[in-house]
Parts: sequence; structure tokens; C-alpha cells
Amino acid sequence: MFNHNLIIISFILISGFSNHKISGQRSETLLHIDSVSIIEDSYIAIGWTFESDVEEGYFVIHRRTYNIYDSIAAIDNFDIDFFVDTNISVSEKPYSYYISARKLKEDGSYESFASSKAHQTIFIEASDYDICKETINVKWSNYVITTTVGIPDTLDKPFDSTIVWMSFNSGDFEIADTLSINKENIEIPATEPGEYCFKLRSFDSQNPSLTTTSNIRCITTTTLDPPEFAYLRKASVINNAFLRLYLYADSTISYPAYVIYRTTGQHENFFPVDTINSNKANITYDDDGADIFSSPHSYYFEVLDSCRRPVKNSNTVSSLFLYAEPLSVNENHLQWNLPEGFPEGVDHFVVRRKTGKDGKFETLAQLPGNQDHYNDIFSTTNSDLTYHEFMYKIKAIGVSQNPFGFKDTVFSNHALAERAVEIFIPNAFKPESTIEKNRVFKPVIRNATPEKYRMIIYNNWGKIVFNTEDYNIGWNGNINSKKGSPGVYLYEISFRTDNGKTYNKKGTVKLIR
Repeated sequence: MFNHNLIIISFILISGFSNHKISGQRSETLLHIDSVSIIEDSYIAIGWTFESDVEEGYFVIHRRTYNIYDSIAAIDNFDIDFFVDTNISVSEKPYSYYISARKLKEDGSYESFASSKAHQTIFIEASDYDICKETINVKWSNYVITTTVGIPDTLDKPFDSTIVWMSFNSGDFEIADTLSINKENIEIPATEPGEYCFKLRSFDSQNPSLTTTSNIRCITTTTLDPPEFAYLRKASVINNAFLRLYLYADSTISYPAYVIYRTTGQHENFFPVDTINSNKANITYDDDGADIFSSPHSYYFEVLDSCRRPVKNSNTVSSLFLYAEPLSVNENHLQWNLPEGFPEGVDHFVVRRKTGKDGKFETLAQLPGNQDHYNDIFSTTNSDLTYHEFMYKIKAIGVSQNPFGFKDTVFSNHALAERAVEIFIPNAFKPESTIEKNRVFKPVIRNATPEKYRMIIYNNWGKIVFNTEDYNIGWNGNINSKKGSPGVYLYEISFRTDNGKTYNKKGTVKLIR
């Protein structure tokens, strides 16, 4: 039983607002809460209306704690219609109150004879910032009135609208929006970083003086810092198979992504080829979709922040593309582009060549960094003429370190200068000739090293008179160690080149004595 001499815990009484005691006799007693409102984000004020013919008694203020209503104060004056609860933390949770009235009985005890409905404060629960949308979602629980203590049947709210107030960086509160009382959240744009604070005020449009105010909820927003740099070092051919890109990125930003763009022409019509997710500073990407044997390719990459918004583009680089072709009997022409991506240009190019399928690359020349062509001239009498395939590659070496401390080298594709296999077969020879090369019958094969070579000589009756599998050995006109008779002989010559192509030649040769 609540004691009339209750010690009131931390409350403030404000009197003189109105006198609700009615003189004379009444058959009914009226006690209802007008509103429960948070004041200055610090305490809660409860205002009520009381009409009764009972003159002696007191009010009991009840506050819900953990779903149980506790008596927190007694007011022994029916003329008081206002109470301030200071012993709470208004930012912790919503608070619900109801008021009961007690009167003196004939036996000197007190009994409850009137009780209000329970009213719960409007309460901002959270303010969630979406850094990608740059919006704040303010959520709240609306003002609630329940029928009786312990039974949460919701009654109609005494308010029909809610004003959302906002303050930025400790500035004055201004109206951000006015909503229907049924709304319990709002999305507010927050494009500038700083502290945003919100409070709500619900009101009755028919009775604007009747209001309730929420707690204040603040949130500090930030923005995603853009990367300080995005540097594409180079695009270099690897193993004559694909292009490898070397990215250098600002690893201090959170969860970035990098979109790789490529084009094969001028700096137009770039298209995305892939997206990389990485938090590393040094990143490599292998573009196996680029045709390294058709033309140079240009690249740049675009940085996406953690919201996948583009925030920075890198510089543009191009690959080193080499083209080779036969120019004359003893000369091959090489042509290449001057690759982009070297901040101070190319210092020099190194040209390398290999011949035959089993050959190894050897350095031919070192050329100035502004040169884009080279002619490989070789002797018609040297061993170069035994190969029909000349393979070339070049590398470009930068002048000096770039702004990030890298001195890069870029490699080209392998370019093939394929020369047609040339076969010269004399139609006559004279063993007693004063000209040495006319003394022996054998073919002259240029631009190839014959493999599985065989030459067979027949007389007019189809008998084999000479047979060899050594390309370096020709027929000197002897048959069984004796001089053959002058006349016309038949030959069959067959061989295979190092690329697997087979040649078969048949014809006649005249032996002259």
C-alpha cells in the first residue's frame, strides 16, 4: 500500500498552472494525462487534467521500469497538474507513465479512486548513416497510450502530425520535414560531413498547443577519402602470350575496386575489360583477352571507393608492339610504336633476334629511345640464309625513375619475319669445269635448314647411280667410282624444313663432259 508519507525521489513540482478541483458535488471523477514530453533532452514533464469533488487526497506518479510500473512520487495537492521526472536518462529508452488519485477514507486510510491511461514518450531510437547514399535514416517509436496498466492495447494517439527538427554542427534546430503521425522513420540527406542532431515534436493540428517532444539523437557523419594517387606503371608482354598490367594504388583507402579499361586505337572508345578488388598497393593484372600480335593496346584504370563510386582515374599507358617483315634477300625490316607510360620517355631500345626453331635470342642492337624502326641486314654468304624464320623481340627501358620510384622496362611481342624457302636446282653441270660450283650437282636451299634430306640420281633406264642423305654432298658425275657417260639423268630431291613443311622436287640434269 502506497504510504501518504512517501519520500519522493528526485522530482520537481510546478504549481499554479490550473485548478482542476470542482466546487460542489460531482458524480464522476476525471483524471487523464494531457501529454508526456521530454524537456531540453534532460528530463520528462507530465501534465494532466483532474476534475473531482474530492478535496482531500494525493496523486501518485507511476513510471514503468522493466515492464513493471513503480511509484516514483506522491503529490499531496490536487491543485497541482504538472510533474517533472529528473531521475531518468532520456536517451536510454522511452518512458511510460500513469497517474492515480487517492482519497482519505473514514478509517484514516487511503484508497485509489481514479487512474489515468498510461502514456509513453515519443523516442528517437537510432540515427543510421549510409555513407554510400549520404543519407541518415532517423528511426523512432511513436507516442503510445495504453488502456490499463500491464495491458498494451493501444488507443488513438492525441496527435496527428510530427515535425522533424534538425541541427547541423551545433547550429539552431530547423524544421526538416512534417510527417503523418503514423510514420516512424525518415531519410535525411547528409552530403556534408559533420554532426547532425534530430528531435521530434508531435502535435494536434486541431489543437496546436497540445504537443510532445522527443529526446535528441545525434550522429557524426564522415565521407570516404579519395585516393591520393592512381598510377599505371606499364603494360608489358609476358611469355609472348598475354599483356600484364602493373598498377600502383593508394592502399590506405578502404575496400577499393579497380576497373581496367582498354582500347586498340587512339585514346577513344575505351571499354572495361575487368574489375579487380584489392587492398594492396602493388597490383598486377593479366589481360589474356588482348591480341598482342595485331596492334598496340592502351590502358588506364578507374578507382572505385567502397560504395563502388568512381573517384579517380589513372594515367594511360600503351603496350610495345613489334612488326617484322622481309625487305630484301638479306634484309628484314622491324617497326614498333613508342610506348606511352614513361614519364620522361624511353632511354633506349634493345633489339634481339633468334633464328630457327632451336635458336636462342641474341642481342642485335641498342637503339635510341626515340627510334621506332630497325633494318636487320645480314650477309648472303653466312649461315643466316639457312633459316627461313627470323624471330625478333625488343624491350624499352625508361629514362629514369618515375615519380613513385620505379624504373620500368617494357617487353614487346615476338615478331616473325618469315622468308620463303628458295630452292635452286641447276639443269646441267660439268665435273671438269674451271668454276668450282659447276663441278658438282646439288640443290641450293636458302632460308631453311633441310631435314630428312635425300637426293637420288637415275640413269635413263631407271637405275640408281647416286644416292645421298647429306645435303652438303653433291654428285660429281661418277658412277661406281668411274666417270659417268655424258647425257641426261633423272633426279629426285626431298627434304623437310624446321617448321615441318615437306618439299619434293623431280627433274632432269645434263652431265657435260
